[in-house]
Amino acid sequence: HVRMVLETRFRSCMAEYLPVSFDRAETAEQAVSFVEKSIKEGKPYDLITLDINFSTSKDAVNDGHWAAGEIQEILPDALLLIVSSFPSPDNLERAERSIAVSHFFSRDEFTDAELFRVCMVASLRRLHADQKLLDSSLTLYTKSPAMLSYVDSIDNAPASTNVMIYGETGTGKELSARRLNANAAYELRQKERPFVSLNCGAVPENLIEAELFGYKKGAFTGAHSDKKGLLDMANGGDFFLDELQNAPIRLQKVLMRAIQEKAYRPVGASVSQSIPFECRFISALNVEPSEAKDSGKLMIDFVARLNTQYLEIPNLSERPEDFELLIEVARSQGDKIDKAFSAEAISFLKALDWSENLRGFLSVVNAAFSQSKTPIITVNSLKKLSVVKEMLKKPDSQKVESVASADSFGENVVERAILELQGLISAEEYALPQAVEALEKKVILNYIESQKGISLLNLSRKLGMPRSTLRRKLNLYKISLLG
Repeated sequence: HVRMVLETRFRSCMAEYLPVSFDRAETAEQAVSFVEKSIKEGKPYDLITLDINFSTSKDAVNDGHWAAGEIQEILPDALLLIVSSFPSPDNLERAERSIAVSHFFSRDEFTDAELFRVCMVASLRRLHADQKLLDSSLTLYTKSPAMLSYVDSIDNAPASTNVMIYGETGTGKELSARRLNANAAYELRQKERPFVSLNCGAVPENLIEAELFGYKKGAFTGAHSDKKGLLDMANGGDFFLDELQNAPIRLQKVLMRAIQEKAYRPVGASVSQSIPFECRFISALNVEPSEAKDSGKLMIDFVARLNTQYLEIPNLSERPEDFELLIEVARSQGDKIDKAFSAEAISFLKALDWSENLRGFLSVVNAAFSQSKTPIITVNSLKKLSVVKEMLKKPDSQKVESVASADSFGENVVERAILELQGLISAEEYALPQAVEALEKKVILNYIESQKGISLLNLSRKLGMPRSTLRRKLNLYKISLLG
């Protein structure tokens, strides 16, 4: 009965937006079998719901928790949802510990809105994996575990939650904000959702109220007619505060009051003419919020109102897996460019200091495609580019030549790991697999102990490991982030 009710509610939630097909398993074993079959047929499931007590048969051996673990091993990209009439403390604890379960809903408590949100996230995952987002300009191209984790956070952010994004210059903060906006429109079923952007450092202090709140005719010299403010334009949508670290204190104060009162008054309007508004604030910084607060650039209360959910974009150096992919993206967007980068050239690119991150990298790649005279782009081809010449003038650029020629990224790290493994094997008489596990456990524990209170997301980024894999490792080594 639980599964039949679920299917009905799924159809009502999604039928208007996506063609949805269902398969219904009667036992935990059959559920796993269905998943294996879907993979073989090239049509893997995107969302799987499991009951805990799958079958009342006396012969039933396994339950929904078992099925979740099995399915996660063979189809790690699927969202697994447990919906049960038995939200006992034991079941909730097992679901919380499980690396497989994405959500646990009590059958009688969850709403259609919650169910729709899970469906939406599952479909976004599929569209992103297939690079078939409704708006292809919002695709965040990556196969890096750190970046995939970030994209997952973007697509899981609720439409009602203020989001603060930290990332270095050129990492894609505005693109992320626009993707958040598109996701919210999808979630709330809005045909058009306002998206208003403000460069916080580019507003003259004497025009802050006029820009944010608008003004009435005659409010000041030159106000020949009423004008809407940015908050009015963003009402019902998203207000993107770019370069937040450069926001004048005056802007922070007037905006903080408006957020607190959920209303504002246009310049020249009477007290009775206050206008209510409702919008989500997405803010972006290229310095860490704590650094901006400590320097006095940002008011603590102002940040607290905006920082409901904090997201950090990995910089390009943290995404070594993406260099070749981004080159292919640039090629595909460059009208069938018939040129390729040599392995040495890619090694050379990886060793450069990308202070402008993705933006700078793509400018170099596109320049190489357009200016290279030969079908193979070499290190020498890259060195002839003016922008690369400037990069090589930096003090720390001497390492580039040796890295490019030897193709030895992380060589010292690898050497240290080899020595550590040799020591474990010789001193403790470990076999190689056990020595690798011991070293891996040691590295994870060292990170956790050196950074007390580190979140699963940040730890996965530090280790360059997907969260699902990290959860499995933590369970295997019986490590708790809580200490």
